[in-house]
Amino acid sequence: MSPRLFLPLASAGCIALGAAAALAEPPQPSSPAPPAPVTAPPPAERPPWMRRPPQSPALYPGWRLEEAPRPGETAEPQWYGWQSLMGIIPSHGIALLGLTDNDLIPLIYLGAAGHALTSPIVHWAHGNVGTGFLSLGVNIGAPLLGGMIAFETRSTGLLFTMGFLTIVGWPVVDTLLLSYEDAPKSKDKSARLIDSFAVVPMLDGDRKGLSLVGQF
Repeated sequence: MSPRLFLPLASAGCIALGAAAALAEPPQPSSPAPPAPVTAPPPAERPPWMRRPPQSPALYPGWRLEEAPRPGETAEPQWYGWQSLMGIIPSHGIALLGLTDNDLIPLIYLGAAGHALTSPIVHWAHGNVGTGFLSLGVNIGAPLLGGMIAFETRSTGLLFTMGFLTIVGWPVVDTLLLSYEDAPKSKDKSARLIDSFAVVPMLDGDRKGLSLVGQF
């Protein structure tokens, strides 16, 4: 083959091989694509028995040891006059017994002391200091004043009337109208030991058991 013919054929073959190789290779990207962002997996949710109990007045699962007061509910005052009656009625009985015999006259003074001191002591025990002194003054002063008026007027009917009003009438008013105190407040936490508590399962590594959770 003459050189004039070989060179064009060789050039055409190289061009054909280059074109075939170019078509066979995938096109190169102009710039590399940015890598996909790596995100951390979401934390695994704890099982229910490993979660902390909710912060509420009553733990769950659990119960409260006392009922919370309802909104708008007011406590009514409590009557303690029955305690005074437990001392006044026997005192009057003892005084009447002393009137039956001259040898029993000391019982009159004993009954008078019980009549005068029972209600004031009960008032003071419940924190009503002013009411206690009022009761003491009326229990002592009213019978004396009534007796002085009846003695000056020399009226037996007035004596019995003043005696009934001061010895019987005033204790009735005292015990029924003045013997009240405010309702006691909620007990102290130290007295009721705990406010609320709950028993929940405990799973921590190799330890398994029950946990006692409470508000003290």
